Amino acid sequence: MRRLRFRVYVPEHEKFAYFGVGEFCESDRYLVQDKYPVQQWTGLIDSKGIDIYEGDLLEFAYSDNGKKFVGEITYCNKFACFIVVIGNAFETFSDLQHEYTNNFIIVGNILENKTNKNEN
Repeated sequence: MRRLRFRVYVPEHEKFAYFGVGEFCESDRYLVQDKYPVQQWTGLIDSKGIDIYEGDLLEFAYSDNGKKFVGEITYCNKFACFIVVIGNAFETFSDLQHEYTNNFIIVGNILENKTNKNEN
């Protein structure tokens, strides 16, 4: 079973605080406030070896046509999995990894790069 890891963005310090289950330490004061959204690690890494979290903006290209897209990582309760939202559509990581591409690159996140959530 994969280890559960989380992060919370602290705008006052302009950085993320990272923690695992039971490791809240200095981050715990932010967990009780709604203005600090907690983001979970997907269990995946991008092509540069960086952990992929909810809220990350992920760039990828479809292998059949090479067209690049940027999508937001979010959790989908309906399908019980993490997905990449691209405009009004989405792809599951399973679909992307097995059918289209494996070259994911994190290009930002929704808390620091609010304007980059569009198709290239």
